[in-house]
Amino acid sequence: MAGQIPTRRRVVSVVSAFVLALTLLLVPSTAGANGQSWSTVASPNTGASHNVLNSVSCVSVSDCTAAGYYDDGARLATLILHWDGSAWATVSSPNTGASHNELNSVSCVSVSDCTAVGYYDDGAR
Repeated sequence: MAGQIPTRRRVVSVVSAFVLALTLLLVPSTAGANGQSWSTVASPNTGASHNVLNSVSCVSVSDCTAAGYYDDGARLATLILHWDGSAWATVSSPNTGASHNELNSVSCVSVSDCTAVGYYDDGAR
């Protein structure tokens, strides 16, 4: 049917998002013997249930933006997180759809110029 994601793509997206979410929680640290090790960093957990990050774009080691969605208890809502070199923070984003809003990808070309793409469901069919 038009507008539906094939099951295979959905599974790949979930696995990719899971790997991406795990990766986003790890950032370089200088505590290692060779000067390069990884440490876990807390990230904001927005919503009532789950948070999914589908994409990340970095213009430097201290400026990254991640995009996805979260469950707010009533609908799925867009999610954008920003990394400033020391912590992740939630950035407000629009939610046009009545039941489902999702950001699938983000691309940043500079600190002040990012574009995110996704889709929404307004409930009308």
